[in-house]
Amino acid sequence: MTSATSAQTTPQTTITPPADSSSALLSPQIAELEAYLARHPDNVDALYTYAHRLLQAQRMAEAREAYLSILRLRPGHLATTMELAMLDHRMQQLDSARAGYEQLLRANDLPPDVRAVVQQRLAQLNQALNVHRLYGSVTLGLTAQHNANAGPAGDRVDILGAIYPLWDSAARRSDVMRTANASLGWRWHWNQQGDYWQTSGNVLTALPHHVPRNRRQQMSLRTGPTFSMARWGLQGQLGVQLVAHRVDLARAHYLDSQGLEVNSNWRIAPRQLLTLSWHHLRENYAQNSTHPTGNAKDQHRNALTAGWQYQWSTRAMVYARWMHEKRSAHDHAYSLQRNLWTAGASTSYPSPFAWSPGPWRSSIYASYAHKKHQAPDTKISLDQVQRTSNYSVGFAQQIPLTEAVSANLGLSWLRVRSNYDMATYNDRSVNVSLTYAF
Repeated sequence: MTSATSAQTTPQTTITPPADSSSALLSPQIAELEAYLARHPDNVDALYTYAHRLLQAQRMAEAREAYLSILRLRPGHLATTMELAMLDHRMQQLDSARAGYEQLLRANDLPPDVRAVVQQRLAQLNQALNVHRLYGSVTLGLTAQHNANAGPAGDRVDILGAIYPLWDSAARRSDVMRTANASLGWRWHWNQQGDYWQTSGNVLTALPHHVPRNRRQQMSLRTGPTFSMARWGLQGQLGVQLVAHRVDLARAHYLDSQGLEVNSNWRIAPRQLLTLSWHHLRENYAQNSTHPTGNAKDQHRNALTAGWQYQWSTRAMVYARWMHEKRSAHDHAYSLQRNLWTAGASTSYPSPFAWSPGPWRSSIYASYAHKKHQAPDTKISLDQVQRTSNYSVGFAQQIPLTEAVSANLGLSWLRVRSNYDMATYNDRSVNVSLTYAF
């Protein structure tokens, strides 16, 4: 075995696993390495050996995570960067592969024969990336939802970038919701610096079984460039996109919005990632909308989101996120402010069954949101300003069925409390779905 330390200046140019490798023979070695890494997660040589054993067992996604862990501990490590780039190339993660090859070419101590191989691979990769690429996914699901409300019946659905809940009703109600979510994207790399132009569309539709004529649909379109932050000496990306949304309720036009979104991710430390985003939308409610502003007045939505992510180990990460959002009518006759705090964690682990080809992923989250509705109208007193607090927790499980199809399970609980009885309720749901991605 070539250790990560001795391979610093002589990276291998192939990662093809031995022909006689056997999962049955490798499993005890992998299990032993996993037990060792649980006690010594920062041992680079053990991680390097672990990545090779995973490759021999054809467990590519887990091997990739092991390589990433080495690079978080030793940024710029040549041998690991080379093997990760080749693995990304093999797994068709072409953007990451190109970034790895370009990083290698910037190294002054890369051997000439290895440099020639990297240049050849990068040329092949650039040719592939300059071709227009399509990608997308389709998800079909069922959500069993139970809503309990203590106050009088509500008369409208509140939409804040989502289409739930399906009702705002006083009666305790259970229903099964059918959902379909389809997305399609196009990406074009116009240079060799990691910049690209991307256009994507998404359609989400949900239909409750026991509530007739209550379909919710949300259509979104995004387009714009994304720039590599390497030109400024940083690790990360900066994206600028034009966005457009349309929300339909009960087969009727309800809300249109258009605007601008800016987002970035910046690796501030080997194990830490910082994300920032801001968007501005101009929204217009349709004539048949039940929203108090009707179609006579536009409203503006501004939101700022900041997030932090920490890679705990080769398979686990934790994150925290805060969002501040303000929506206001054009003439300031109506406004809403929302602060949302979310924390969560996710982990991946080997499939416990032979029929599942990839690692399973589990995640949990907890969030708290506070909303304040304001209407500076002389007819509305301050004690009539609506204040709402949302508490929610959830669990999600992803199970690969094939290389392209995965099964998903989600559990969530939502508790909403407000000074308005009609906006107070509890909601529990279970979601099962299938996703096909290409």
